[in-house]
Amino acid sequence: MTARIIGIGAYAPEQVVTNQDLTKFLDTNDAWIRERTGIGARHVSTSEGTSALATEAAKRAIADAGIGALSSDVSPNSNVSSSVHSRPSSTLVVATSSPDRAFPSAAADVQGAIGAKHAVAFDITAACSGFIYALHIVQGFIQAGIYKTALIIGAETLSKVLDWTDRSSCILFGDGAGAAVVRA
Repeated sequence: MTARIIGIGAYAPEQVVTNQDLTKFLDTNDAWIRERTGIGARHVSTSEGTSALATEAAKRAIADAGIGALSSDVSPNSNVSSSVHSRPSSTLVVATSSPDRAFPSAAADVQGAIGAKHAVAFDITAACSGFIYALHIVQGFIQAGIYKTALIIGAETLSKVLDWTDRSSCILFGDGAGAAVVRA
């Protein structure tokens, strides 16, 4: 059994900070930034947190997948007769290094916002490679037969933690989220 991406979605805040904008408070210029990074502008959230960006990307991925919602079918655990102890058939993983708060997780926020009350939800922190790590985790779950469907989201609001006076780092990062629905 292998995982297959069946839908994708992305979301970025409306506010755009161009390299020209950065020259107003940094000792830099557009050519210097583009030569080193290839970046001309970045999206920056002024009011939306990581969970809000992740939720929008998730909704778009679910719509693209054509599944209506994350699978909420629950199959009973064969070792337990009570319906209270049932095993979800889907999981939701948010890869982020900039959650809105330590707990509850960004994944729990997204889970509530999209109504995936039967999905298992958790965050992972692996910086730039977080989405790939989440994809590998989900692949393992699917291969083991633990879950049939997963929603993987990479989301960051690094603009809130950047040192905007450090031109070596603030030129690199923006805010946004990408999501993929994966199915066995």
